[in-house]
Amino acid sequence: MLKKRILIISQENYIGELLRAELMEEGYEATLADTGEKAFSKYRQEFPDLVLIDTVLSDIDSRDVLRSFHEGNASPPVIVWSAYDSINDETLWWVAEAYVMKTASFFKIKKKIKELCPCY
Repeated sequence: MLKKRILIISQENYIGELLRAELMEEGYEATLADTGEKAFSKYRQEFPDLVLIDTVLSDIDSRDVLRSFHEGNASPPVIVWSAYDSINDETLWWVAEAYVMKTASFFKIKKKIKELCPCY
């Protein structure tokens, strides 16, 4: 059985790597991109089953990244993962299936990932 692929887009490498390791332990194949440009490349190469994106990226606006992902016919579910408890910009909602605030625990984000992209 093929593992479900998750693309984690976060400029905070240490948090992304921790989440990546936990998701891999749970049976997912997870890749980390720390810039929008790397996210574009990995998205085209790997065709992820789910995209997890931070609202703040160093090189490209996260809204532009999400818009480009949704230009194709089939686009995976998207979870916006942010340090902020709400989105000031409503434009992110039209492309995201969920919005999860970053916390010290990965419990909420892993629960939402399992809902949108079960690994079994």
